[in-house]
Amino acid sequence: MNTGDDVVDGCGESRPRIDPHMDLQIDPQMNPQLPEPESDDPHNEDIAYEDSDDYEDEPLVVKPIIYTVLVPPGDVNLFRTDFQLKYGSTHPEFFVGNYNEAIDAAKRDFRFLLAYIHWDSHEETEKFCQSVLINQKFIDYLTEHNIIFWSSAVIYPEGFVVRQQLEVTTYPFMALISMRKSRMVVVRRLEGITLLKPLIAQLRDGSGKG
Repeated sequence: MNTGDDVVDGCGESRPRIDPHMDLQIDPQMNPQLPEPESDDPHNEDIAYEDSDDYEDEPLVVKPIIYTVLVPPGDVNLFRTDFQLKYGSTHPEFFVGNYNEAIDAAKRDFRFLLAYIHWDSHEETEKFCQSVLINQKFIDYLTEHNIIFWSSAVIYPEGFVVRQQLEVTTYPFMALISMRKSRMVVVRRLEGITLLKPLIAQLRDGSGKG
């Protein structure tokens, strides 16, 4: 039975919403989940934060999500549906697939990936969506520069785990991810920016794409 606090998935089944205020601890039974720190997963060093432009220091490694079972991109589809119901059909093209698949696509095709973590209840979210996400200039910029756009909301398991992985503390939040020296790294964190012009300036600076 749906209590009103549940999310209904594509199969008509309900599951509890995740409270973004809760302690960032992932239930080991939750799917998806982060790997244990001592994991020997060979992909653990695929994604990293960029510490400096010269890469002299070892970057902080960000581990990819490990799925305990094969999971379809339901969370992403649910978020896209929720977003369109509230803001309409004018928005960037959402990558259809999970976070790891978006990372793999960016790595394979040598493209930038822009990951957006959505928190509907945050006081700045509606302003950001209205002034940036549904702004045609923002959409055109991503299209012109062939940037992959992936997003999920913190109320869904995958969005919650990616939020933890990227150490999100401020909203709105975006991470610009790209290949650097055979690694996928976060080249720019866009945090708390609610207006289009400064956000585009940050994207240009981070990507080198005018």
